[in-house]
Amino acid sequence: MITETQYAQGFVHELYMGYGVFSTNKWIDNLSDLEAIRKTGTQRCNKMQTGPFHFGYKLHVSEKSSIGAMLVHDYVHSDNMLDEIKLGYSRHNYFALILGKDHKYLDTGKLCLYLTFAAGIIYGHQKYIPMNESDQEKVENIIHLNFQVVPIGIKYGENIGVFLELGVGCKGVINAGVFGRF
Repeated sequence: MITETQYAQGFVHELYMGYGVFSTNKWIDNLSDLEAIRKTGTQRCNKMQTGPFHFGYKLHVSEKSSIGAMLVHDYVHSDNMLDEIKLGYSRHNYFALILGKDHKYLDTGKLCLYLTFAAGIIYGHQKYIPMNESDQEKVENIIHLNFQVVPIGIKYGENIGVFLELGVGCKGVINAGVFGRF
């Protein structure tokens, strides 16, 4: 967030990017794994996940508040197995557009503590590619609501700095990154 002096000087725009762990997208992905095991007996093994990676923009509308939007991307790649036999592999891409509001509750100039409430829509593109060419590819597109709640956000820096957030949602339970204000 910004101090009274920064707000008066016009530093009201902020760009940021970061990376998180344990996102709600991962939870949803794991629940879909359980459903697949229940229905077909297949398991997804050797998972490789890249996200969630996020970037966004905030407009500081007052000394204590900002509003903004962020894009979040998660990717999961895995092998699909049945009784130790590889049937194919899956690729799951999740893209989110999230709108939110920050409120700072402590600002000492370089150090700021804040909270965030955000909600939006996630689009998921799930694709299964079989090893056997006679089997068909399966594609599923999903859309659902998602959120990010951060009761503890910490920023260090004035016009360029770093942040760490502890919360729950599509950016993860823990996420960190960099920001710049102009």
